[in-house]
Amino acid sequence: MTRRRTRGASSGDVREARGGLTAPRLPGRLVVAAVVLVSVASLATGLVLLARGPDAERLPASQQLATAQAPRADPSRTPSPEQSPKPSTRSTRTTGWPVRSAAIPKPTKDPHGVPTRLDVAALGLELPIQPTGVDDRGAMALPPVPGHLGWYRYSSRPGDDSGATVLGGHVDSKVYGTGPLVELWRLEAGDTLVVQTTKGPVTYVVTAVQRIAKTEIDPAVVFARSGAPVLRLLTCGGPYLPAKGGYQDNVVVTAKPR
Repeated sequence: MTRRRTRGASSGDVREARGGLTAPRLPGRLVVAAVVLVSVASLATGLVLLARGPDAERLPASQQLATAQAPRADPSRTPSPEQSPKPSTRSTRTTGWPVRSAAIPKPTKDPHGVPTRLDVAALGLELPIQPTGVDDRGAMALPPVPGHLGWYRYSSRPGDDSGATVLGGHVDSKVYGTGPLVELWRLEAGDTLVVQTTKGPVTYVVTAVQRIAKTEIDPAVVFARSGAPVLRLLTCGGPYLPAKGGYQDNVVVTAKPR
């Protein structure tokens, strides 16, 4: 094989002939440029991997995409302290519960006193009174001692503008015997009844004395919560029939305020 060196028009254009074929050689400046480009590309790849961290290559493609698409805060859109909105003073409650003031409301009217004693001058009686409610049978509860009266605390107070003030007591008992209420039937229209209360006396005048069968008593009338103010004084009366539950009647005294 014959080798020969030839030099073309340019002194930098050197060719080597082998077997009649010639292979062009790159100029020296082009080689240097190619090396620089490769170095820059390698450096850029290293910076990207460094920024993504050592675990980025192990993340699934879906997670890497989500990470790349996550929005970043724009410093230009962050409000300055002067632009920050002031906190609202309005309630942020969203429940359906009603909101009420915690202030204690002032009473519109001073309530009347609780009854403590009943004075019956016509019979010479002074009967103590205590508040009561409902017994286990659903009837008005009464003090166990005959002659002690119960004030049905769900009824009106003496001196109220409307409704019935209801007092009641046993006429007798197996333990204490007969009590003073056995004399109630002797009262007459026009007699006075004075109810002592925690805020002073309230005077009533008797308008009716009735003996009513217990089966005919109308609780809506006796325990009326509306209408003209009245005082009702109750005890047992009529025939005593143990087989039918005891006394068959009630003695009902009705009085109006004087």
